[in-house]
Amino acid sequence: MKPHAASVPLPLLAMMVLAACTHPPQAKSRLATTPDYPPLPAFEPPAESAVALMPAKPAAASSAIPYNGHLEFVFGDIKRSLAGVQGGDDAKITLENYRAIIDGLINNLHCNGLRIYIDPTISTGNYPPVYRAVVDYARAKGLKIYANPLATGRHNFDNAHYAAWIISYVNEWKPDFLGPFNEANMTNADYKQIAATVKSGLKVSVRVVGPDVRHVDNATRVIADEDLTVLFDIVSSHNAALDEGATTAAWALLQKTANKPTWATEDPRDWSVMNPDDKQIGTKAIVDPASGISGLVIYLAFPHCVDSTGALTEKGREIANGLIGPPPP
Repeated sequence: MKPHAASVPLPLLAMMVLAACTHPPQAKSRLATTPDYPPLPAFEPPAESAVALMPAKPAAASSAIPYNGHLEFVFGDIKRSLAGVQGGDDAKITLENYRAIIDGLINNLHCNGLRIYIDPTISTGNYPPVYRAVVDYARAKGLKIYANPLATGRHNFDNAHYAAWIISYVNEWKPDFLGPFNEANMTNADYKQIAATVKSGLKVSVRVVGPDVRHVDNATRVIADEDLTVLFDIVSSHNAALDEGATTAAWALLQKTANKPTWATEDPRDWSVMNPDDKQIGTKAIVDPASGISGLVIYLAFPHCVDSTGALTEKGREIANGLIGPPPP
């Protein structure tokens, strides 16, 4: 049997009922009464000076650098140095010097991008530690990454295997810009088949640059094929291998023929170089506003334009001065 509840004297019970009716209890918030949910502190807006006291972010490369001409992107090329195939030890990028070199490319040569290599002999996940370190540091500094094959030619691949190699790399490393060819010396039919296959296999957003052939007049001939040009977001040419015809007018014709953004993707020259006809074919010809060129890759930017400490060489100083501000003669 349950025990009887303790009885309450009738006069006292009547008084309790009367009090409850006259002064009903006020509802209380669970936030205010439950220890698990303490009252929230009142909101106090931060003082206006708090914004100014926040630590500033480190400076990073930007595509908004006020370059001369129509340039939007300037890439420092480090392909051969990063792969360890450029000259002696003082021309190699290592875990000890890569930060100083990249800082020099940004702060002294005014680069806002970096060109790195795709190696046909390395599977996607097996690039050396310095490669990952360079890519991560460059991205942290705000540099755009432009990747294309290390060596020229088709690397003994048929079209299907060539495209598969490029697709595997891009989906893993996710560069901002991809040049699937490097002076590949293919037919237009091969270029089209490979480029179309690559674009259909990409799982990441990347802008495709091409065809990256030697000599500006040769590039103009190749990209006159509209079925090929449509496969590239950006049309490109190298003015390497003693291209005596890489004048401002030749670059302008390439851009006009392409009718889309056009880059000089491997410029090995000093700031000012004259051809036998006394016409300008140096970097100055590319930066000239009349060229219409909006992207520049400075070939072997390390070690030819900055040294292993990031300091400018004489060649680098002339080019840096020509990229921004009043260009030198």
